[in-house]
Amino acid sequence: MTDSPDNRNALPIDYQLGDYQIQRLLGDGGFGITYLAIDMRLNSKVAIKEYFPNELAIRENNRNVYPKSQRDSQDFAWGLQRFLEEAQTLAKFKHLNIVRVLRFFEANRTAYIVMEYEQGESLASALQDGNTATEYELLSIMRPLLDGLATIHQAGVLHRDIKPANIYLRSKDNSPVLLDFGSARYDVGSRSRSVTSIVTPGYAPLEQYETKGHQGAWTDIYALGAVMYRAIGGERPVEATERAGAILRGKPDPLTPAVEIGRGRYSRPLLEAIDWALKVNEDDRPSSVEAWRARLLAMPARPTSRQERNASSPSEQPTERITSRPDSGWQPRRVLAVGVALLLAIMVGGLTYYFIDSQAQARRQAEVEAKLAAAEHARRQAEAAAKLATAERARLQAETRLAEVRTTTEKRRLERQATQAAAEQARRQREAAEAIAFTKEIARRQAEARRVRETELQSRSVAATATQPPWCPRASTRTERLICNSNDTDLWALDNQMRALYRQLKTPGQRQWLRNVRDRCSEVYCLKRVYRERIAEMGRLSTMQTITPTVTQPPWCPRASTRTERLICNSDDTELWALDNQMRALYRQVKTPGQRQWLRNVRDRCSEVYCLKRVYRERIAEMGGSDQLSVISYQESKL
Repeated sequence: MTDSPDNRNALPIDYQLGDYQIQRLLGDGGFGITYLAIDMRLNSKVAIKEYFPNELAIRENNRNVYPKSQRDSQDFAWGLQRFLEEAQTLAKFKHLNIVRVLRFFEANRTAYIVMEYEQGESLASALQDGNTATEYELLSIMRPLLDGLATIHQAGVLHRDIKPANIYLRSKDNSPVLLDFGSARYDVGSRSRSVTSIVTPGYAPLEQYETKGHQGAWTDIYALGAVMYRAIGGERPVEATERAGAILRGKPDPLTPAVEIGRGRYSRPLLEAIDWALKVNEDDRPSSVEAWRARLLAMPARPTSRQERNASSPSEQPTERITSRPDSGWQPRRVLAVGVALLLAIMVGGLTYYFIDSQAQARRQAEVEAKLAAAEHARRQAEAAAKLATAERARLQAETRLAEVRTTTEKRRLERQATQAAAEQARRQREAAEAIAFTKEIARRQAEARRVRETELQSRSVAATATQPPWCPRASTRTERLICNSNDTDLWALDNQMRALYRQLKTPGQRQWLRNVRDRCSEVYCLKRVYRERIAEMGRLSTMQTITPTVTQPPWCPRASTRTERLICNSDDTELWALDNQMRALYRQVKTPGQRQWLRNVRDRCSEVYCLKRVYRERIAEMGGSDQLSVISYQESKL
């Protein structure tokens, strides 16, 4: 029993099947799978055959066997019952040359037969590559097989699948064992119209191709004769349907007789017995194993010479007596009468034999034609069943592919939905952040507008009582002459505010900044707009009036390492120092790393003092520093 290729329908290695553990796959066919297993209780090797018709069943992931469709379930159940009945019948046989059945049981929604495991090789392996057997070797195999076959025929059981692969030769004594009975398999195949899948071409007789063929002992005898034909000729016989078709068309039988291929190497009775077993018509074959065995094992008569036959004793030889008759003239007439009578008898007998033989030939011809028609019908049914099975497999494959496509499509749809949901959530968060930022911007602009309105109201209240500036007689610049000649009390009030702010500033840089604001415009409306912007900006920095006089050079200046820090320390600008103090105070109040990094980066934008002060003011205004910090106690810290 050799290993077979892996079968995806087979049970896995080391699978625990009741009291047995699967070791490896021994073989698989269209109706069953055979395993080598270990009996865990007796610690011995056994062979286990599983009922698994490929055309009717599939195995699921839970190791159970199910019918492929509702239409196949009835045939599957019927075949399972026949499989168990055959196992029960074979378990009764205790013959040395028939495989011994130890037990049978049901599991995994199918059935199993436990048999003795035999060490050796099949006859098919021994005859591979065209090898043949001698007459002694062939008879040493056939004698015990005929005994075993006669035993099962007496019990009313047919093997139905005798071939070299099902004859096993034990390695210890080369004795044969008949394996793998095919009665249940044939019954299931016939019921499911799959005859071609259960016969072995060359070894199956014509009646096995018919759904309701007349089968009996002669069916197994044909298969055993085909095995012997293969053993003496090196190749299997021509298929029975091909032979029957040639005979029906009036052509010679395409099978070369065994008496021709084995002439000179095997005895004639042996070759004639093989040809007898391989007759196409079952009526021309032996009707029982006993009749065929008598012909097969008959020894030829020992040939004798003419001298030996003539050397017999005188007493054994007949003694001639010559009797003379007085009158013998009547003898010619009597001889003539006897001759005529004998001739008539021969003619009548010949005509009778010809008539009987013609009738027999006509009957045989009709039987052959009927069998050929039945075989053709069975072949067509088998082809139709094969097409139906192919279509069913294609449908199942298409359904499987469609299910896979649907699963993949559903998975992709869910992934798209998840991606869209994540994108939608991110979009909503972004919109919420933008809304918050927009709300803050609106609030800032509204606060800025309120401050501008308050400044305008203050300017208007001052303008109501404003008079021409006292320095108008000394006006020297273009801007001063523009202011004096405008007669615009609002502009005069704004100029008074600007000069008041100028007097409050202490540093030369701030004063120069206020001086330059008037030189930007040549029209009254432009000058008034610039004045209002500068007054509003100086109003946001009102806290500088109390901070600037007390600010000194930052204590970290000796440790200044960056370009911006050196610029701040070397400027001697107390206003810049005050702004830097405010920025550091804001840095200590900020909680998030992003905001702190944003405050660190504001100093790296400028390389001049005026630029750095402008950026500082913008950031302090955005953070609300001048309104929230009433008192700043500078603490040493490094950005």
